[in-house]
Amino acid sequence: SKLKEENIDFLRLGNDFSCASEYRDNLLSNKARLCNNIDDIRHLIINSRIICGTTTAFNSHTEIFSLKSFQLAIIDEASQILEPHIIGLLSAKHDKENAIEKIVMIGDEKQLPAVVQQEANESVVNSKSLNDIGLTDCRLSFFERMIRIYGKNNHNYCHVLTRQGRMHPEIATFPNEAFYGGTLLPVPLRHQTEATPLEYHGNNSIEKILTTHRISFISCCPEDNTEEPDKMNSAEAEIIADIVCTQYNMIMQQNNDNATDAFNVNKSIGIIVPYRNQISTVRNAIDRRIEESGLSETLHDITIDTVERYQGSQRDLIIYGFTIKKYYQLSFLTDNEYYDETEDATIDRKLNVAMTRARKHLVMVGNAQLLSNDFTFKRLIEYTKEEKCFFTAQNIQE
Repeated sequence: SKLKEENIDFLRLGNDFSCASEYRDNLLSNKARLCNNIDDIRHLIINSRIICGTTTAFNSHTEIFSLKSFQLAIIDEASQILEPHIIGLLSAKHDKENAIEKIVMIGDEKQLPAVVQQEANESVVNSKSLNDIGLTDCRLSFFERMIRIYGKNNHNYCHVLTRQGRMHPEIATFPNEAFYGGTLLPVPLRHQTEATPLEYHGNNSIEKILTTHRISFISCCPEDNTEEPDKMNSAEAEIIADIVCTQYNMIMQQNNDNATDAFNVNKSIGIIVPYRNQISTVRNAIDRRIEESGLSETLHDITIDTVERYQGSQRDLIIYGFTIKKYYQLSFLTDNEYYDETEDATIDRKLNVAMTRARKHLVMVGNAQLLSNDFTFKRLIEYTKEEKCFFTAQNIQE
């Protein structure tokens, strides 16, 4: 998208089904159809300065390296890429020389790692020669292994970016202190310098929260409904739907009901929940309000997804519904926690990703009493209480 904005031409590896419509003209397969013969296709590839694609796409098109070499390869989300997915690119050759002169990997080991099905005991590496090069666990990315070997303070190899242009500073405070040792600073961009109103003169409690707080936690105890599965929480879904509708109405009022410019389904609101069942529950709650209140059907298209699918995305308002109703479910929410010795801190990768998706507002909904059984969640809830942005479902519904 940035290349498009700067009018920089590029080739895209992939197919129409996995490529957004605005980039399909750049697909190699589509550009190749305009070529008269194989030599034209060869020249198309050789003369393209920039080629974009996933690691899977490049590993499926290694013949590109027989045609040309590259001065630079930039690998994004590198903390999620396992060694087998990248080794073919690192070792690619062109005329018996390295096909890539320099490789820059960009990622955040404090966010979600690669998805691996094997348990820790199956992934452990016992070979001394592999342990000597830092390969102790097959679930670790090459990116994370390099950080462990060379260290973040070795500026010959590792560099830490500390300016963030997404979160309003009031949203960034907790993840910054809890996960990044207080090193994050705002760029700042325009939305990061916006003042937060101190007062609200209406009588809508949700609108008051969204007006006067950048971050808030709404504690919701689940109803005693034995027929509802553990992976569904209708009480939370109703609150989330109320927040969505309230925010939508606020956006429309602030922009004189100009729906075309005011509300963008891909930018305005995003909802994160841990279970697929809860996605449907929240979607149904929103749809009922659309039908009952005559709100725009655009609200149906709001992205409701898991934190794994939200990594890399952002929204002006993020609503994070914890959903869980039983103690045993805590282990699922915290299964990506680890202890960072260099920071002397417990890093909850899922919570970190969820909180850092928000640009202007973050609302979290969950059972505070249950969540407080986890160290990091308890710390988060205590923080919201100290900042006077902790509320109960009963209070906001009165």
